Amino acid sequence: MHNRRNKAFSLKNNWLPLFLAAMTYSHWVLSEAAPDQATATAQAFLEQQAAPLGDKVTVTITPSSAQLPACENPQAFLPFDRPVTAGNLTVGINCGADNRQVRYLGAHISAMGHYLIA
Repeated sequence: MHNRRNKAFSLKNNWLPLFLAAMTYSHWVLSEAAPDQATATAQAFLEQQAAPLGDKVTVTITPSSAQLPACENPQAFLPFDRPVTAGNLTVGINCGADNRQVRYLGAHISAMGHYLIA
């Protein structure tokens, strides 16, 4: 009987680490499943800009490791008015009503298609 009491006491005291692990996991799953508005805007912008590169274009946005507040009214742009090409690039995001906040996200574009080679 003494062992049962110790076991129950042990489980009772160890609920907090289990709860914290579950909360951390659920936050990770939710953040992976639902990209923020700035990331979604960058994705859509680059997919539109890169469409002429090939028959099958893939855009991958590198998630930011910074814990930033939500981006209101995101507007995507390419720094230095650079044309979209396949490979690694940076996309800028203006945030806020006055577009004073700027974020930069890394991206990778790959394109597959039929090309003429001379």
